Amino acid sequence: MGELRAKLGIKSKKKPTTLRMYQENEKKTLEIEQGSFSSKEPWYVQDVDSNRAYVMLSKEQLATLLGALKKAQEESFKLSLERDIFQQMPIDFEDVWTVAIAEAQKYSTKTLSSISTKDLVRTIKHEHPNLFFEINDLFSHGGE
Repeated sequence: MGELRAKLGIKSKKKPTTLRMYQENEKKTLEIEQGSFSSKEPWYVQDVDSNRAYVMLSKEQLATLLGALKKAQEESFKLSLERDIFQQMPIDFEDVWTVAIAEAQKYSTKTLSSISTKDLVRTIKHEHPNLFFEINDLFSHGGE
């Protein structure tokens, strides 16, 4: 349980809440045996039968967590896209960035993590070669 708290960055020393589930005509009831719930912190629940630990979050906490994960995913996508654009030697980074973001938005059914930024930038370079330097062109004109 302490390892879980450390991974989540929570310093609370509270003992986990212990619950027991009862089944009565298909109705399930959770009964607190030890501990208490707090609306300000995640709830740590220990299953007394299997000794498995669970974390329960309020709807607001879950929304905050999912929002943070989505933001981290967006930042990761943008960093990867930035790196892959620079590797293809753009003439104007901002122009390529604008095209790349517009193209990525066309994949509304996909998550950002499923979009290959390398493939996206290669496609843009193929469709808009005027946005990138071409190494062969740079060196072939040097001898004239």
